[in-house]
Amino acid sequence: MSAADPAGLVVPGRARIWMFGPAWGARGGMASVAQSYADAGLFARCGVRYLSTYEGASPLTQLRVFGGALLQLLGALLLRRLDLVHLHSASRGSFWRKSLLAALCRLFGVPYLFHLHSGEFLRDYLESWPGWQRRWAGRTLAGASRVLVLSPSWQAAFAPHFPGARFEVVLNPVEVPGRLPEKSGQRHELLFLGRITDKKGAFDLLRALPAVLARWPALHVTMAGPGEIERARQLALQLGLPDGVVDFPGWIEGPRKLQAMAGAGTFVLPSHFEGVPIGVLEAMAQGMAVVATRVGGIPDVIDSGRNGRLVVAGDVAALSAALMQVLEDAAETEGQVACAFATVQAHHLPAIVRGLSTVYEEAIQAIGSAKRVDR
Repeated sequence: MSAADPAGLVVPGRARIWMFGPAWGARGGMASVAQSYADAGLFARCGVRYLSTYEGASPLTQLRVFGGALLQLLGALLLRRLDLVHLHSASRGSFWRKSLLAALCRLFGVPYLFHLHSGEFLRDYLESWPGWQRRWAGRTLAGASRVLVLSPSWQAAFAPHFPGARFEVVLNPVEVPGRLPEKSGQRHELLFLGRITDKKGAFDLLRALPAVLARWPALHVTMAGPGEIERARQLALQLGLPDGVVDFPGWIEGPRKLQAMAGAGTFVLPSHFEGVPIGVLEAMAQGMAVVATRVGGIPDVIDSGRNGRLVVAGDVAALSAALMQVLEDAAETEGQVACAFATVQAHHLPAIVRGLSTVYEEAIQAIGSAKRVDR
């Protein structure tokens, strides 16, 4: 009843696994992770079907998309056509949508994996949710075959608040080239990828630039992403940043994103909340120096001073200083870049996919064993 995949890992030959997440090709880390799984052959190998639960903020669109996904899941459960469900969840609305799908799985006795991606989820749970919402969240996570988290520090942070849940670390995947790309002459080209918002630290970065420009006038920054672009342009004017120092190309992906990463030598992400950002991992794989903040799972991949530089979120002076260190101490920066490239090997896509295949296999086998015992 099993078949060997190309890597030699045994997975159930007739596994019927449905994965739920944002629309295919959507912006953001969750969609990027799911796309990576598909590109690496996980869907074909394990019999995975992907269903969208979110395609836009319009209430009618949300109702249509999520309602359709929920009805499809209900039909498959009624017909006993599923072996496992994999739910990708952020926080807020994303969590509540996936928790309803999880409740259906519990009702029909089908195992599910609850994959948490948002750096804001635990904060919202502890600071904003009333008692009934926290009890529902606890039931959702405790009922999962596994709660997948992005880093060991996340597991340590979540476990005390959800003692009934079974956590497992599944690292975010990234493509890693065979050798470290050469970037030493491009450190003054800075790249920010993300929404232009306060939460992503975009305005902290702009406020940090005047001090850096005073010593490095050749500095150039690309801030690529959607969001409050006009507000960012106005702040750049107020700060007296020269024309052409900062570009706002909007959201970039595919070849444009690869070109931007190839042309920049330093990646900056001064977020106030994060999981384990794909952008940071991609920068490490592409030979970029990384300056980020000590939030979420970032310290699990960036050891400040060893393979990158971390600052406290919101500390503009520290951000300026870290950027100047990248530019001024070339030998130290190149050593950190090489160390980052070694670190990111653990996130190489084929290894992550093999590990997730094993998680699938174990979850399906566990429910089968439980049913045999019940008989």
